[in-house]
Amino acid sequence: MWTPVTGRIEPGESVGAAAAREVREETGLAVRAGRVLQRSPTEGPAPRFLLAWVEASPMDERAALAPLSLDEREVAEARWVTAEEALALHPMFATTREFFARVAAAGSTPTPETPPRSARAARPSPPRGPGPPPRS
Repeated sequence: MWTPVTGRIEPGESVGAAAAREVREETGLAVRAGRVLQRSPTEGPAPRFLLAWVEASPMDERAALAPLSLDEREVAEARWVTAEEALALHPMFATTREFFARVAAAGSTPTPETPPRSARAARPSPPRGPGPPPRS
């Protein structure tokens, strides 16, 4: 399943700090977390939780071009893709596809004020937190 890097927020941790930690743990890449772009609830069987989509950028642009150090227990494959390229990846949860479709249609990163086109959410991948490179 292709999805952005995901994970849980630890007690006392901000959404941005959790996103940066999860990306580092799963890919070895240090990122600077930015704005929360979207929040969407999961649907399906319990436990239910809120997904937060966080804008992030590499702390070191050169490191972002190097091969990633994947945690193979969590990530089978990772790559940098544009929103348009992400839409060609299969399989992908509906909520993830809707997010990338909205980014592709906007031609840039959406603002937090731009609502998603649909309030529908898909079942989550293993409970992990948001981050930049999709994984399978």
